[in-house]
Amino acid sequence: MQGIFNYTWGTSNFSVEGGEVFEGGWHHSRTGQPEVLLTFWEDKEDVAETYDKVRGRIRIRIMDKTDDSNSSMEKLTWNDIRQLQQKIYQIFVLPNGGDGFVWKKGKEIVNYNDNNAGYQNNIVCRDQEEGRRVIEALLAVQNKTLDETKLRPGKPYNAALAYPTIPPTQTVLGKQKRMPRRRPIADVRFTRAVLLLQFYPGPISLIDNRQLTVLPED
Repeated sequence: MQGIFNYTWGTSNFSVEGGEVFEGGWHHSRTGQPEVLLTFWEDKEDVAETYDKVRGRIRIRIMDKTDDSNSSMEKLTWNDIRQLQQKIYQIFVLPNGGDGFVWKKGKEIVNYNDNNAGYQNNIVCRDQEEGRRVIEALLAVQNKTLDETKLRPGKPYNAALAYPTIPPTQTVLGKQKRMPRRRPIADVRFTRAVLLLQFYPGPISLIDNRQLTVLPED
């Protein structure tokens, strides 16, 4: 079960989802590099009977600014955060008439590895073109373009066997239980974005339920 908690910033309240924590650097030189966590959920009306809603999460890192006061790198400001908030809104909320960017998850995977730019992503997708489309949207958040040399497509030899659409059952405590789905086929819609800093307590909500949120500093 996904935990939901209430978090208070002065006069602004918003729900905090489990797992919305700073994950640290890929190595020690990444201390204090801000993380953006984007969350996508399957539409309620699309959820298959007896199954839970499918969620998608993607993290990207800001590599040209920091919240580490001991670093010589340029420091992140509230103005930077406002600009980031607006950029995410334009890319992930405004599409589809304001109903939000839809990521078509599936059984294939596209890997994009550019640690120096803040991207280390494995995108599960319906097909390779869809994976590329999602990665290009992520790159656009920081006004970056796709580097073809860092794109790695992947496809299971037998997707139906490796990731069955209907998972097998197992006997647990004398009863047949359906096992969780792996790489389910589902359309997940952008819902939420938070900024995570190493030296700032808790997540900073940027967008919630596809609505701009009031920043704590405002």
